[in-house]
Formats: sequence, C-alpha cells, structure tokens
Amino acid sequence: MNGNSRDILGAVLAGGRSSRMGRDKAGLLMGQDTFLARALRAVRSVCPETVISLSPDAPCRAAAEKAGKTVWDDGLHGPMGGLAACLEEAGKSGFTAVLACACDMPLLSADVLEIVCRARENRPSGTLVTAPLLPGRKKPEPLCAVWETAALPDLRSALAEGRLSLFRALPLRAWHIFPCPVSLAAELSNVNTPDELAALETSGNEAGPAPSRQEKNTLS
Repeated sequence: MNGNSRDILGAVLAGGRSSRMGRDKAGLLMGQDTFLARALRAVRSVCPETVISLSPDAPCRAAAEKAGKTVWDDGLHGPMGGLAACLEEAGKSGFTAVLACACDMPLLSADVLEIVCRARENRPSGTLVTAPLLPGRKKPEPLCAVWETAALPDLRSALAEGRLSLFRALPLRAWHIFPCPVSLAAELSNVNTPDELAALETSGNEAGPAPSRQEKNTLS
C-alpha cells in the first residue's frame, strides 16, 4: 500500500454475466490462478482494504466469499450496479473513494493501479472519477479508475432512470482523465470473448503469478 491510497477502498467487480465469453470470466485460469485471484492480488497490493462485488447467483460466489469480503448487487444493472454497491460500502467504512477494477483484466499490475491513485492526487476540484485514457481510445477506462464516494448519488439516479452507461452517469466536468503510459497500456486489456482468451493464451502471457508487491496479501 502507498500513501496515495490510504483513503481508497479497493474493489474487484466480478458480478457480470459473462455473456460474450459464455462462461464465468472470474473463474478463468491464467497459469495456476483465476482471473479473480489475480485481480485481488493486484488491488490488495495498493489498497488497505478490498471488497469483491458480485451478484448472489454468480458462479464464482463460493470462491469469492472464501477469498474476501463481498458486497452484493442484483446482477441486473451491469458494472454500475456493482460499483454503486462498492461506493456505498466505502462510505459506511470511512473511505472517501473506491479503486474499481474489473476482474477481466488478468494482466493488471500494481504499477498501473498506483499510477491511477497518484493521478487522483492531482484531480481538479469537483472531480468524481479519475480514469486513464489508453492510446488510440476516445473514452477513458472506467473500470480501472478511482471513483469518489460523492459520485454515489449520481449513480443512484442513473440506475433509477435506467441509464446504465458509466460515461453518461456523470457530466464530463466530473471526469479527471489522464493518459496511460504506452508501456503499461496492454495491462488494461479486457478479456471478454473466447477469441480474446485464445489470443491471451497464445501470446505467452498464460503463465506466471499475478503481479503483487505484498506477498502477504495473496489468496489463502
């Protein structure tokens, strides 16, 4: 953990339906570790506490409950539902923000997460989310980002109105967007489909433990 993240609750979002993959992404293996385990290791390296967001019927429920503290969403509102649940938990626990990470970024390292947390320190007044912009992208990555707990009312309003796009839930002025270093951009790659999984497996990235700076935080 570093000084930039002491007030940030770590959160791994694992409640998706994995409809494009056709099977639970959180339970996919990379080397000897599941995607969920790798995401947890990376986030725990940076944040003082970490929760897992998932729906009650998530296939990874048993593994998630064994791995750490869980918060629940109904599984019907995509990432926004899980994020809102994590922001609510953060507020109850005395944190001012959530470092939200999707479980389908198996290459994610502590280095990237620390960059996101450091970028938050330079956020303008009124910022509700600090997110990296990948090379060649037009929109920032909202699921490897720091969300302020003050964003929760806006997310609740969006959920109530059925507006499930994270980009549309907040005004542009509430986003603090910073460029992701080119050398680290690959770590933010999502694995959403069987083809993307196959590409990962043939790229030479299928072996090795998830990057972590605190071995004591690995899953038991």
